[in-house]
Amino acid sequence: MNLNRLRTLRELSIRSTMAAVADALYLTPSAVSQQITQLEEDFGIALVERVGRRVQLTSAGHALVVHAEQILQALDQACSDIEERKNVVSGEVRIAAFPSVASALLPHVIRDLRQAHPLLKVVFMERGADEGLEALHSWLVDIALTDSFVGMPAHEHQGLQKTLLLEDEVRAWLPRDHPLATKNVIRLAELKNESWALESTSNSFAQFVRERCLSVGFEPNLNGYCKSVVTVEAMVASSGSVSVIPGLFARKPHPDIVVRRLEPKLVRSIYLMYRKTQQQRPAVQAVVRALQYSAANYQNDSLEKSDDTCPPRQGSCRVS
Repeated sequence: MNLNRLRTLRELSIRSTMAAVADALYLTPSAVSQQITQLEEDFGIALVERVGRRVQLTSAGHALVVHAEQILQALDQACSDIEERKNVVSGEVRIAAFPSVASALLPHVIRDLRQAHPLLKVVFMERGADEGLEALHSWLVDIALTDSFVGMPAHEHQGLQKTLLLEDEVRAWLPRDHPLATKNVIRLAELKNESWALESTSNSFAQFVRERCLSVGFEPNLNGYCKSVVTVEAMVASSGSVSVIPGLFARKPHPDIVVRRLEPKLVRSIYLMYRKTQQQRPAVQAVVRALQYSAANYQNDSLEKSDDTCPPRQGSCRVS
């Protein structure tokens, strides 16, 4: 029995199309199809059937997915038990994290772990917060960093350890010569008549911002739908837009941008999640401790250091 083929069938039960499974597993659609065909040959029974452009599992396919879940969980637990007995931090740990928290924490964590545990290999995969959670459920990663913008049904928490890593306060970005730049705190409603640039690759964050704006009486007027914070930064620095940015991104903006606190506060919680079957695995726990240590240091290094509270055009205050 091939575990990769079982994992592929499980993904197909969730995603319904060969193309979606291929994207999730970094395979080609033809490779996914071949794995399913080989699995059917292994068991001598049809496991899937086509319904239009989608693929659905047969009763045998559904039954096998249930067993696949149990097998993968048992294998996870077995690896943890054996590694715990070795009494050494080694092996590979894969982390999924979204860009803001990844850029703030992971480079230091990976560097420090390499020095402390030479036999440990940490692999980072950049994924959106929701995609990281999916990857954790699919055994593609061992740890996922996600946030409070990602909705997850209560039953999906089963089997996962969820720990608060840090709180991240969203901040406003304004052009340095903007009339509101003289204020230390900006009411969200004061941005009602502005043109906005938003990092739109995270639908959950964009929706969060829109809902908060609607709660104070307006819908943001977007003149920039950006795929990266670098583009948002360029839009704001040119004085053509304003934006709100996760605090993890807001610490060191362009010299022509000022960072301001918002009222009411917009805060997201960032969580560290891993499967409970890996609670005893030394390598996973070493990475968890390193992430918690790094997050605590980052939280203690208050964002006050990055708030540019000087009036515009004085030139003596720079974002550090």
